[in-house]
Amino acid sequence: MREDCRRHTGPLFDHADTLSVVRDMDALRRSLGEKKINYFGHSYGTLIGEQYAEEYGDRIRSMALTANIDHSLGAREFLVSSAAAAEDSFQEFVKWCDRTSSCALHGRDVTAVWDGLLARADRGEIRDPEHPDRVLTAHEITFNVFRMFYGPDREQLAAYVAGLDAQEPSERQRSTQPRQVRPSTPQGADKETEAEPFYAVFCQDWRFRAKDYPEYARLTQAEMRAAPHMRGTPRVHPAVAGCIGWPDEVNNPQHRLRVTEAPGILMLHARHDPANHFSWAANVHRQTRGTTVLLPYEGAGHSVYGRSDCTRDAVDDYLTELRMPSPGSSCAPAAKNTTH
Repeated sequence: MREDCRRHTGPLFDHADTLSVVRDMDALRRSLGEKKINYFGHSYGTLIGEQYAEEYGDRIRSMALTANIDHSLGAREFLVSSAAAAEDSFQEFVKWCDRTSSCALHGRDVTAVWDGLLARADRGEIRDPEHPDRVLTAHEITFNVFRMFYGPDREQLAAYVAGLDAQEPSERQRSTQPRQVRPSTPQGADKETEAEPFYAVFCQDWRFRAKDYPEYARLTQAEMRAAPHMRGTPRVHPAVAGCIGWPDEVNNPQHRLRVTEAPGILMLHARHDPANHFSWAANVHRQTRGTTVLLPYEGAGHSVYGRSDCTRDAVDDYLTELRMPSPGSSCAPAAKNTTH
């Protein structure tokens, strides 16, 4: 895959790491004639912001970062904390369903329903509701649910799980093999080339290279222990596995942040983020304690800015007026999710 991507992309492929992006961003600043920038970064965008602050801190007027990434983690820490974040969101969903009468699984043992559903998927018994001729794997189900944690879209999530669980045995026994659907391609025609930059970026930003299968198996076992119901981390596991076999040389290897010249940086992070563990934000804040202020959002979900008046005002006041929230303050969970 790596060589195929390089062949189709050209020299750009070897310069897709975040540090290269940061240098390009400063080139844009220069070309626009701006002395300083205002920057808002979310999720992967926080890594861009963190490294811009490290390289060009004196060129920042304001910087707000939400759902922060900790670029100092080793492979085991990264996998285990990512898995723990997904598992935490699952447990938060279970607690919500137990106390919410509108949950489609209210009054049932949600954990038992979920574990049973994945076991049935392992046996090829669960079908895609939108494509009944196709079997859903356990990984596909966990990934679909993981994405709903981002909202979190709990009503939709509960209805999705309840619907799969309610499938009749007669629906599940027709076939145990998913149909392989391939687009018709005229003989001799080139296959369509798709833009898939993720691995070019991820594998140049992180030195995650399992030396052999036993090491990979140990990482996977640690990940599974951290998330037994979510079966690890649906997003990060494929990312780490996708870097196996890449060269050991990494353009932008992980390291502790060294920010020395930047002004105050505002960080927000949900306490129950399904993808980026809250400890990542806490670690980044510890590494930059003289520069950053961390404002926790005590609720769930991946996006943070539009959660409540508290989160929105904190970011707006800082970016426009450079007013920081008081250190040690936090934003209460919103009564209703208003952003995704």
